[in-house]
Formats: sequence, structure tokens, C-alpha cells
Amino acid sequence: MSGSAAQGTPPPYAPPAPAPAAAPPPMWAPAGGSYLPNMRHDPWGMISFASRAIGFLLIFIAALVFVAAVSIPGSCYTAPTSCGDTWLSNLATATLIARLIAVLGLAALGFGAAVKLHYGIRQTSATTAEEAQIIASERRVEGALFIASVVLLILVALTVNAFPALPTGGL
Repeated sequence: MSGSAAQGTPPPYAPPAPAPAAAPPPMWAPAGGSYLPNMRHDPWGMISFASRAIGFLLIFIAALVFVAAVSIPGSCYTAPTSCGDTWLSNLATATLIARLIAVLGLAALGFGAAVKLHYGIRQTSATTAEEAQIIASERRVEGALFIASVVLLILVALTVNAFPALPTGGL
């Protein structure tokens, strides 16, 4: 035998075969989709929703407290003397509690609408004309909800004894 094989020289270096590619982890959507940046978690939307939900719940509880307070108890019909000072006192206390809960609910409702209005509803460069109309109508609804909650808060503030009586001109 002649040549390099006879002299016992090793064959030229061959790199090892590449390892088989690992399968990608299971995903809910294919990687690199153009919609993925828009699908990120939006904390402001969650804050807005939670605040409005709590606000509506508090307003509902305030209405329940108020209805329970102003309802005449059944004992007033069987024994009219039992509806004296204690019922009126309880009525005034429950009305105060209902107003406080309603004020907290209106504040949470207004805060949720303001957060969604400021952070949640935005136009982008990719917004179509139809999407712009939907965004504009959503902004009008959230703005009206915010203004309504502020007006109701002012109305509640005017009905308590915090402000002096308005002059009525002898009416």
C-alpha cells in the first residue's frame, strides 16, 4: 500500500453533523405576526374596566341601602306609634350612608371613564376610516359618562348641608 493511507495518517477533519433542530415551543399564535404588537396586555383597559365595574356596584349598593332605609317598616301599619323618632333617625342615617356609597361609586365610575378616555382609546397610523368612526363614538360615550358622573357628584354635593342656602327671593 502506498500513499497516506499506508502511512497511517488520519483522514481530514470532518465537522460533526449538526444536531437536529429542537421543535419550537407550543404557542397560541405563530411568531412574527403583524398583529402581535397590538395584542399586548393593556393595564389601562383593565384599570378602567375594574373601576367602572366597582363604581356601578357601589351605586347599586347605595340604591339598595336607600330603598331599604326609606321603606316604611311593616310594624308602622300594625302599630302606628312604633314609627316614631327611631324610624326617622334610622332613615337619616341610612340616607347619609347611601349618599357616601353613591359618591364613592360615582367617583370610581368617572375615574374609569377618564382612564379609558385618556389612555385606552387612541388612533394609530393604521386606523381606517371605519375604525376612526368607532373610536370617535367610543370617545363620545366615555366623555359623556365622565361628565355625567361629575354632574351627579356636584348635584349630590349641592343637596347636602355643605353649602349655604341659595337666596330664593322670598319664594
